[in-house]
Amino acid sequence: MSRGYALRRVGWGVATIYLVLSLTFALVAFTPDPNAALVGFAAAVEGGSAEEAMSAYRAARDLNTPVVQRYVGFLVDLSTLRLGVSLDSGRPVATMVGASGLVSLAYVLPAVVVSTVVGSAVGVYTTVRDSPVLDRLVAVASYGALGVPNFYLAALALAVGTALGLDLRASPTAPTTAVPLRTLVLAAAVLTTTLLAAQLRYVRGETASRASMTFVRTVRATGAGRLRVARHLLRVAALPLLSLFAAELLGVLFVGTFVVEAVLGVPGLGTLLLDALDTRDVPVVVGASLAFVVVAIVVTVAQDLLRESLDPRTGEE
Repeated sequence: MSRGYALRRVGWGVATIYLVLSLTFALVAFTPDPNAALVGFAAAVEGGSAEEAMSAYRAARDLNTPVVQRYVGFLVDLSTLRLGVSLDSGRPVATMVGASGLVSLAYVLPAVVVSTVVGSAVGVYTTVRDSPVLDRLVAVASYGALGVPNFYLAALALAVGTALGLDLRASPTAPTTAVPLRTLVLAAAVLTTTLLAAQLRYVRGETASRASMTFVRTVRATGAGRLRVARHLLRVAALPLLSLFAAELLGVLFVGTFVVEAVLGVPGLGTLLLDALDTRDVPVVVGASLAFVVVAIVVTVAQDLLRESLDPRTGEE
């Protein structure tokens, strides 16, 4: 892999971060803030001035400053990683994002590891085992898991837990350090279901399409066992599997984290971003969005660099 390619991919990643966060800023800046009307209504109900209350609300959120000036300040703060403080709680945004990110990581990382290891192992085993009955069972199980929405699995698990006298849902208003372990385990299990099914189908499809190639027949002819054949198949299928699983991973994470955290009450990054959007807390919106975008860019760039390194056709420039 050439140094120039790596620099181009990293540069693309940085530019994408600025672009996505700029679009996020524009989405918040150019849409009406419904909370201003609510503040005015509450003041009027209490006998105060609605206009004064709304003016004070806009001033507290710097909404009276021209958009261009706010955007320039946004770019400066982003470039210097000054995320500021929450407009609602007054807490440092970096602290809030870090705490929520650790909660999300506590169930996302196990889900990714388990789905990758188990999905790869079972997928390649079904290929080298070459059993029609096993293939049908795996296909039914994987397609069934992919067809059931995450929110339904989470809601069903909550209902079963309630019937058994177990409270599996966390309190979204509780501190991030107070999330029950059983809730994190359930969140990891729900995410693993979809990721494992996808990884299983990808590995099975890519290795099965190469099982009849000459190099596989040659390896089998030498008397190699299934484990050795599986290693050869995975090595050859590594490049397409890397791209497929990276795309699936990002899709599931960016949708699954919001859904799972909303249903189970997990105070992770998804919950933090949704709450900030609801209250128009721009610093928190930018900070949480930055975390999601950075994860997406890091995964994409890492995938590209690994693919370039693993591709035997790639030489030094």
